[in-house]
Amino acid sequence: MHPALAALIFAVTLILIFVRPWRLNEAWTAAAGATAMVVTGAISPTAAALAITGEWNLFLFFFGLMLTAAVADMARFFEWAAALAAGAAAGSGRRLLLNVLLLGALLTTFLSNDATAIILTPVVYSVVTRLRLRVMPYLFAVSFMANAASMTLPISNPINVLTGDELHASLGVYENHLLTASLASIAITVAVFIAIFWRTVDRPFAFDWRAAHV
Repeated sequence: MHPALAALIFAVTLILIFVRPWRLNEAWTAAAGATAMVVTGAISPTAAALAITGEWNLFLFFFGLMLTAAVADMARFFEWAAALAAGAAAGSGRRLLLNVLLLGALLTTFLSNDATAIILTPVVYSVVTRLRLRVMPYLFAVSFMANAASMTLPISNPINVLTGDELHASLGVYENHLLTASLASIAITVAVFIAIFWRTVDRPFAFDWRAAHV
């Protein structure tokens, strides 16, 4: 019964996270699901505590990631980076698409794919909308690059932290196995997006640095 009960609670929790009834915050839903696991006996308090303490590095990683992303967001770093990408495009929608892809790769590499997808997406949307360009190619560029560059460093994806810890792999060992594949993934993503959206994003735009503050 315990595995079936745990699966049921997990499924209900996941559905509630996606549906968000009464605009309930996802964090509260996840916490309620975890509490229900313990209260119903699907998992013992001891096992729950061991699961948490056994992945302390992952929790610290998420804490550091959220803190870094929050500070960067408060400092308007993401707005500045998007404005820099728009300014460097020199009025070319095609160059802007390339810059957004490269910006997504850099942020994913050093801040994780979650930060890129969650924080950079609305910033890019705001900038592209203000420039009166087609929005979807640039939003797709952010989301796809968040996945394509997520193998570059152990911190580029939370899953990398778990994998590296489980295999006891040093940074050198990790990069020896995945750096080439990650660079290839980034290059292929850039090439595919340029090929698919070459004509879609050919519209020029005027960019004013003085009005670039979002």
